[in-house]
Amino acid sequence: MARAAALRAGDTVLVEAAAGGVGSLLVQLARRAGATVIGVARGERKLAVAKRLGADTVIDYSAPDWHERVRDAAGGSVQVVLETTGGPVSAAAFDLLAAGTGRMVLYGTTSGQAPRVGPLAVYHRGVSVTGFSSTALTADQRARLRDEAFTLAADGGL
Repeated sequence: MARAAALRAGDTVLVEAAAGGVGSLLVQLARRAGATVIGVARGERKLAVAKRLGADTVIDYSAPDWHERVRDAAGGSVQVVLETTGGPVSAAAFDLLAAGTGRMVLYGTTSGQAPRVGPLAVYHRGVSVTGFSSTALTADQRARLRDEAFTLAADGGL
């Protein structure tokens, strides 16, 4: 996910489900890349987890104005959205992408709804939307990524 997003120092990254299994790792990886991390999750306990893992700002995405809070925290837009929710959350997150440079990586649909990202909107805004699934990786690629993650964990990086 972090590689698919091409995370860079100076990016502002929106991590959805920032206290979940994958989201909690993405918060840490984005932080390690030098990005400013905005973590969204549901509930105070999960927000505290995301903050403890390195999110600069945490926002409850069950609040009706969560996307406006993200926009304010990001200073207008984000460079990267790591999208796992789908449905209306994905549409609001897509609208937060910086025109011309924004990157969204889709990796789940926890809401049970497909992401709401129209191809014409991608085209007109000049952003990229990429899908990621570990099932598309070869066994060797998965093994290398697993070994890298275990090494980072053993060294205290995760």
